[in-house]
Amino acid sequence: MYVAITGSGKYRVIQFREDVRLPGTTKKKITVIKTIGNYERILAEDPDAMEKLRAEAKRITEERNLPMLQSVLKYLQRRSCKHRMSQDHTTSDMQ
Repeated sequence: MYVAITGSGKYRVIQFREDVRLPGTTKKKITVIKTIGNYERILAEDPDAMEKLRAEAKRITEERNLPMLQSVLKYLQRRSCKHRMSQDHTTSDMQ
């Protein structure tokens, strides 16, 4: 997820967006997760708004990816354990 500024002139808006690559193609689909509001108005209220929004987008991305990363880690741990067990059997057979 990332922060995007879209539109032009006084009609620019800030959005949280996400790109998803379409399988079997080189194309990607852009999904608007949330429209935050008018760019100029938000910056007038808080000059640090873009940095805060980028940090928020990063936090949300990490939260959304955490379950997937945990399952990948468990898979790799199981695979590593099985690999070590097969090596132990091979080593003990040689002795």
